[in-house]
Amino acid sequence: MALSLVAITATVVVGLQVGLTTSLLQAWPPGDGNRTDVTQSKEDAYDQIRDVLRDLDGSRTTLLSTQALALDRSNSAMTSYDLIRHSETYGINADSIRRLLFYVRDQQALGRTVYYHYTEFEDLEVEFQKYEAGYDAYFRALRDEFSLREVVRATERQQQRLYVIELVADPS
Repeated sequence: MALSLVAITATVVVGLQVGLTTSLLQAWPPGDGNRTDVTQSKEDAYDQIRDVLRDLDGSRTTLLSTQALALDRSNSAMTSYDLIRHSETYGINADSIRRLLFYVRDQQALGRTVYYHYTEFEDLEVEFQKYEAGYDAYFRALRDEFSLREVVRATERQQQRLYVIELVADPS
């Protein structure tokens, strides 16, 4: 009996946590609550980002994004770096941020232009329980380390943006 109560309580707690996180992400951006409207709004924002990516020299471009799968087909020659996979492998912490900064410097040293796709994950500033920080930590670290130039800001309702990470001169 006691074991059944513990199992039921654990299921409810885990279910609530997953449900709250999911509803928070699904509810973004604010709107009239119409799920189709939210989905279409997100797709419209992705299309604005995709339009810019299509025109880039993909062989010399690297894209960092939490939504890389939504964008990487816009330019098949472009290298995409999926920040969700990066986070699942290394977490979101000082070490994973250091690895990301090294990756950006390495790509720049290879002569590639590196872009950062800012999405709702960064905008929500949500700290998922399995990570020490939220996805916004990547954006803040890049902004602190490099000069970021905004290339496009998708529609007013969306917080999707595309930044080029400017090459920083070596201080030595």
